[in-house]
Amino acid sequence: MDVNEHRDILIQYHGLKNTDDVYTFYYDETNNIRKLYLKDTGLNVGKTDNFVLAGILHKGLSTDSDYSALFKNLNLQKIARELKLKHIAKGDFFGYA
Repeated sequence: MDVNEHRDILIQYHGLKNTDDVYTFYYDETNNIRKLYLKDTGLNVGKTDNFVLAGILHKGLSTDSDYSALFKNLNLQKIARELKLKHIAKGDFFGYA
């Protein structure tokens, strides 16, 4: 089976753009409850601010670990030591779906 045939169909069907461009993705497990699954009644936890995987990406390759430009572009205070959702967005997990 050629996975590219299926990939191309999905890209065309959903009208996806830039799927062959190169991106650098910085991710982190944040507020990870370790096991999140669906039950007949909903999620196995009542906590809705859980993010299993969060991240930020930029176009192109990067091996540079200097985040000062990113923090500056996001208007984060100079004393911020890490990027948190609360610094760049408001709401809860289901508000971003």
